[in-house]
Amino acid sequence: MTAEEVEQATLDYEGMVKAGSMLGSGGVIVMDETTDVFMTTYNLIHFYNHESCGWCTPCREGTDWLLKLFKKIARGEGTTADLDTIRRLCPNIEGRSHCPLGDAAVWPITSAMKKFPEDFLKHVKPATAVPSAA
Repeated sequence: MTAEEVEQATLDYEGMVKAGSMLGSGGVIVMDETTDVFMTTYNLIHFYNHESCGWCTPCREGTDWLLKLFKKIARGEGTTADLDTIRRLCPNIEGRSHCPLGDAAVWPITSAMKKFPEDFLKHVKPATAVPSAA
């Protein structure tokens, strides 16, 4: 959530739902404006990829693919096309894994990309167009 959204929300189940978020297990992480949300999200996907038991394909393959994309972007090799791939991957993991880990892995990513797009865009280069065959 952005600072403005937090200021308007109450810290209870209903207040978080109304604000478009949730409390989950009740954990809250507060970060100031110097925090790079891309890097914190990278840390989260690393955690979820490591914690995946590997039983179901969406979680096993999806978190692995997401982690590879985040690593590529963190190395300075990513493009806006990689961000588009992440946006397309997340809904294909959410609701499709055997346990809630798949959902938990993608919710922070989709939320962070929606709320703090500038933190992701500063890590990538524009995607180059593929030349058409003439």
